[in-house]
Amino acid sequence: MGGVAVGYALRAQRLYARALTPATGAVRWEHEISPSAQPATAELAPVRAGEDVVLLQPEPAFSPQHARLSVVDPATGREVQRSPAMLFSTAPESCFAGRSVCALATPEAGEPVLGYRLNLDSGAFSPYAQDAPQGARGLAAPGLVALGAAPTEQIAQLRDGAQRWRQPLTAIFPRVPAATGTTWNLHATEAVYVGSGYARALRGTTATTLDLATDPISAALDETTGRLLWRQPGTVTDCAGRISLTRRGVRCRYSGKIMTSYANRATTSSHLQVALEGFDPRTGATRWSTPLGAATKLAIGESRLPVADENTIAVNGLLIDLRTGSRAEPAAGQVMWCPKRVRFDLAGTKRLGGEVVSPCDALGRPIATSPAPVPAGGNDGDLPAGGNDGDLPAGGNDGDLPPATLAVGAVAGGFAIVATATGYSGTAIPAAPGIGGRKSTG
Repeated sequence: MGGVAVGYALRAQRLYARALTPATGAVRWEHEISPSAQPATAELAPVRAGEDVVLLQPEPAFSPQHARLSVVDPATGREVQRSPAMLFSTAPESCFAGRSVCALATPEAGEPVLGYRLNLDSGAFSPYAQDAPQGARGLAAPGLVALGAAPTEQIAQLRDGAQRWRQPLTAIFPRVPAATGTTWNLHATEAVYVGSGYARALRGTTATTLDLATDPISAALDETTGRLLWRQPGTVTDCAGRISLTRRGVRCRYSGKIMTSYANRATTSSHLQVALEGFDPRTGATRWSTPLGAATKLAIGESRLPVADENTIAVNGLLIDLRTGSRAEPAAGQVMWCPKRVRFDLAGTKRLGGEVVSPCDALGRPIATSPAPVPAGGNDGDLPAGGNDGDLPAGGNDGDLPPATLAVGAVAGGFAIVATATGYSGTAIPAAPGIGGRKSTG
């Protein structure tokens, strides 16, 4: 992206967008970032619009939460378009055929939240011209918003200034209490949104109990019409975020129970069984299924599974290919990356960032050797708080660059760059035909 890698870094309780020179790790430019009025559960990460990067930059003269949409040239850090100061309740996203940036915002607290667009050509900033619902809340997947509140809450698609469709939450997830507790991904090739949620756990005298065969549920909506395509109880897409490689239709199917104690918040399981499945996003049909037994790492806690390459994760010491479900033993001494979700304090609020990774083995145990053996630049010690943004290779490599690094890194200027727990690290990519360019926001 403009010959640089763009990521977020935390320094002295302030968040910055930072562009790194791939070959040296030198900071090309940085701008302070504001979450504005986004909820604490919103992931803060760089956003791409065409060949530019879009940031929310603070406007403290108005209030601690006011910010402006700032469109920045990634090569130079120069601001090319900007909005007035607003309270933004969603992250910006590219819209109107890539010629605008859209977000939900309000000029002042207490005023209606509307959809706004920043025209990348003219710089005009205005509310949507038609059918923009008030009070909409973003649901992370492109165009998807929540409207209203229980028991009449709805999920709708808001795209290019128009509300295309809406569906009652209860028609999608009959027992899920709120849309903000659901997670969604857009599978663009199949033109379908796939999401998951949980029913309320049963409250007992000493603990809550979640019945894994019925309380978690996944469903799919047609991107164009919002029509419910399928619903599957007992399943959660991407195993509730425990699988970082989200480019494929993968879910966990559960049975058994999970209990959480009131006294100490300890979580235990009973009769737990987990199967990892590949599925067709359009029909919900299972493409392959791999039983994993009582795989607690896929049911309890937030640990993310080790990544071996762009298609392969490790579960309980075995490699699983997410294309087919086939299992294999790892090579002797094989080094992988273990991803971890970034959580950090910002202005007194716990926030979510992207991922950082650390070297590990197939059981997730830390090891000293890195899958990226040729560091190509340092950092100043700031904590990476968001993903990189670059071009992820669509082809292979000549074997010198470990595949785990290509799976978790972003590529810019001939280097694969990863965010680690201690800073950003770059590894040179050997020249080879076919390496080239699908986009990643890391």
